[in-house]
Amino acid sequence: MANWATGPIGERLLLDIHQILLTRINDDEAGRYRSVRFRIVGSEHIAPNPASVPVKMETAFAAFSEVRGRHPIERAADLHADIVTIHPFSDGNGRSARLIQNIALIKAGFWPIIIPVTERARYIEATYQSNTGNMSPYREYIIEKVVASGLDQLAMVD
Repeated sequence: MANWATGPIGERLLLDIHQILLTRINDDEAGRYRSVRFRIVGSEHIAPNPASVPVKMETAFAAFSEVRGRHPIERAADLHADIVTIHPFSDGNGRSARLIQNIALIKAGFWPIIIPVTERARYIEATYQSNTGNMSPYREYIIEKVVASGLDQLAMVD
């Protein structure tokens, strides 16, 4: 795996994360973009044609790299949203997106966030909203989680 602490946040890092997550779960797909059409079970969102995934991912990482006027938390949240909307993998999209989002937060000086199981429905709803282009609910949720994570860290020092 590329050195996530010093290397760029980009396609290679995402593919490496996915490779680690899916090794011994689905070795044939681990670290590779999907090659088949895909519909997310329980969602109206239809993932884009697999042939367009590499270009869409390149666009997502270019958007992430565009810093001008964007807060690092917003950039990390938007990258996550782009990944889950594009749905580049057959499995492991959410896990990969959350990990790369946390790496982006850490590199920007924030603590990583945890999405508790008890908040899964809220997380999924905010993610569905981002699939339709409404980024506000997901961004607000991630800001809330970043603040909570920072307060948790301060409480351990106190």
